[in-house]
Amino acid sequence: MNLRFRGQSQSAQAAPPGELAAYNARIAQLQDQAFTLACDLLREERLAVEVLQEVFVNGFSSRAANHPGFGHEILHQVLQTCLKRKSVLPGPDMPEFIHSGLSNYELATLVLVDHLELSYVDAAEVIGVTPLNIRKTLAEARFILNSSLFSD
Repeated sequence: MNLRFRGQSQSAQAAPPGELAAYNARIAQLQDQAFTLACDLLREERLAVEVLQEVFVNGFSSRAANHPGFGHEILHQVLQTCLKRKSVLPGPDMPEFIHSGLSNYELATLVLVDHLELSYVDAAEVIGVTPLNIRKTLAEARFILNSSLFSD
């Protein structure tokens, strides 16, 4: 996924030519992760693109992409924006059991850890909880999914 924005951020404009490729690669990676998260939560690409446009435009106005916490902040903002839209519901192409009994928090934890393969520490930073909470929530969410998959 490659979003187009009006103009470049000041970080991109000020980057020496040798660092520009690394900067662009970092942004592309963040866009891919953020888009995956938004699509998994919203189940609709159009809404996911709208969320990313909003989050990345707001993110670039306040932080540089090379800031160490920028990636976690972007994913956190994507998560919060998706939840604000109250669209974290099963979509028409999504089997009902995937969301059956899962809270938004459990679903987000599953997406971050199991789909995006973030560590417990990274997922905890994105959601704003402790890694122990991530571990507990992930276990509960997996139990719920397994129960839904194998119930009669």
